[in-house]
Amino acid sequence: MKASKIAYKPVGLALGAVSGMAAGLAFKQAWKILGHEDDAPDATDEHRTWKEVLLAAALQGAIFAVV
Repeated sequence: MKASKIAYKPVGLALGAVSGMAAGLAFKQAWKILGHEDDAPDATDEHRTWKEVLLAAALQGAIFAVV
């Protein structure tokens, strides 16, 4: 077996984890700017409007897709 095939899974796993963390941080920063709040709304948050929840979900999906 080639060394590239052996190294593919651990390197891919590490890069995926780093990318996920980077996307999470980018989303938090973007939400602070757009939402003027520190934390994004959860889907089950009763104190937030549908508009806020859907905006946060769309923004998070877009950022994760780009990263």
